[in-house]
Amino acid sequence: MKGRHPSSKFWRVVGIFLKSRLLFRGLDARKKWVERTRERRLEEIVKFAYQNCPFYKELYDEYDVDINNFKITDLPVTDKNMIMKNFDKIVTTEDITFEGVRSFVDEHFHDPTPICFKDKYHVLLTSGTSGLMGYFISDEEYFQTSLAVAKRKMPIKFSPIKNFFKPLKVVGISTGNPFHVSTTSYSLGKIPFVTIKNLPLRRNYDEIIEELNEEKPDFISVESSLLLRLTNSRLEGTLKIKPKLIISSMSRLDSNLRRHVEMVFNSKITDVYGCSEIYPISEECEKGSHHVNEDFCYFEIVDKDLKPVKREEPGSYVLVTNFFNEVIPLIRYKIDDRVREVDCSCKSEFKAIEILDGRTDTSFIFKSREGDEFFAELNPFYDIFENIDGILKKQVVQESLEEIIVNVVYTKEDKDKLAKKIEGEMYGILKDFGANNVVVNVNIVGEIPFDYKTGKFQEFYSKPYAEFKEKLNKSDV
Repeated sequence: MKGRHPSSKFWRVVGIFLKSRLLFRGLDARKKWVERTRERRLEEIVKFAYQNCPFYKELYDEYDVDINNFKITDLPVTDKNMIMKNFDKIVTTEDITFEGVRSFVDEHFHDPTPICFKDKYHVLLTSGTSGLMGYFISDEEYFQTSLAVAKRKMPIKFSPIKNFFKPLKVVGISTGNPFHVSTTSYSLGKIPFVTIKNLPLRRNYDEIIEELNEEKPDFISVESSLLLRLTNSRLEGTLKIKPKLIISSMSRLDSNLRRHVEMVFNSKITDVYGCSEIYPISEECEKGSHHVNEDFCYFEIVDKDLKPVKREEPGSYVLVTNFFNEVIPLIRYKIDDRVREVDCSCKSEFKAIEILDGRTDTSFIFKSREGDEFFAELNPFYDIFENIDGILKKQVVQESLEEIIVNVVYTKEDKDKLAKKIEGEMYGILKDFGANNVVVNVNIVGEIPFDYKTGKFQEFYSKPYAEFKEKLNKSDV
């Protein structure tokens, strides 16, 4: 169908295979190769952006950046707001405009399958919870490259003879949003050695169970908040599949949930970390640590002032530089995730990281005794949940200046005791902040859904802060 396949499936598979062999190496790559490749590709994309994007030329000239002799920290930080406002000065092809992409997305948002802009560009959306939707675009070359990166670390073994006659079956349970990475990644259909099927979550849950039982997939990819429901269905006997591998790819996989699911399915779980702007950023090794794809992107962990943090110290943000997307270059692009660098016993020279709780592009807003509004940092609230065994998922939502709702998925029996413990600690933190007029409601729930449009599961979210950010963005336009 027109607009849906910019290249034939056969040549797409050939491209992915060749790129995985020629551009990238496994986790056993030597340290010198990793460092040289990372620095060389950083220099290449910076020079490309300077020469082809008016926005980057103006920005680097303003900061007196010498593109022939620079350190990564010499380059100014960019963010989604900056990229969207300067979209037309960043894209490197004349047939792409911001208004053209936005109109295309509006027209096709409810299509059942992904469709390419102008029959050749892939479009992905990012979360609009901060008041600004992000539109990110790439070409077929980049699409193949990102899949090549994902392929080289996935524990999937192909047998050319066996899988030619009996292809591996892969099912991706996606948001159903045609402009989300989960949908585009699992919409390839039948390709050599593999049959890939996309099951959108718009469908009735019973229908998803029925299709999974019919497909009997070897591998499934599913958002972590849905895993608990699928696991319960497996325990009840309505879900009968026995996948060899379960891939978590839309949000961070909780360690307690991992152990629970692996035990029920008797299957290995692997986790992939990434976002619409750049995917995949990191993948797990056999020891369970995430290793950054440093030959695919430059990855920095920084504090709230955008300064590098010490090893093992949690950051407030990460800065990523995408080496391969030349349609809309992203250099030192700020993502609101909390991670820290760690050691890994697998001895890989690719940077090992631990992904911490949720998104950080939010803050709670409270009123003081005098009636003045103030921002409150989230770290004390994160700490409440750090060492409680049995919590599979949690979500803390500030509904208003006077109300916080806490939803928790909990596997143990002492649910009332847990609710009182969380409530007491929440009130203690609020008292320390001087926010004594806030009511806390703690609910023990069966599941916490993710957002359909973005595929994200946001553990901490403030509606007053979202309203504040929306007003701020409008005032900047």
